[in-house]
Amino acid sequence: QIVLSITYFEKSSFSLFESLIPTEEKDSDYGAIAKALASRIRPDTKGILLLTNTIRFDIEKLIIESNRLFGDIPLFGGIASDNDPFLKFSIFSQNRIYREEGLIAVFFHGEALRVSCKYFFDWEP
Repeated sequence: QIVLSITYFEKSSFSLFESLIPTEEKDSDYGAIAKALASRIRPDTKGILLLTNTIRFDIEKLIIESNRLFGDIPLFGGIASDNDPFLKFSIFSQNRIYREEGLIAVFFHGEALRVSCKYFFDWEP
């Protein structure tokens, strides 16, 4: 089943960051990716949606590095997956389809925008 959601913002905007992720976890520079994300933050940035399809990339390490640089901006998102973690999963942006391991960050901007992150299913931050 494919689910597609479209959202329209009247007073807010968004911008994208996209990156290929090294296929080996040891080659990932989490600090460099966090700095690249931080460089795209504007004064009116209210939240960042992270989407990835990677198996070997340790998203928690990226979140730790990101919180060091911009812990006041909520990070939320998900990983494209299924029951079999070794299948290939795709993510896409307006620019390309990532069949290889990638990361897309959507930055939400706007003075009128409010972003609040809650947790569900007994997960604790």
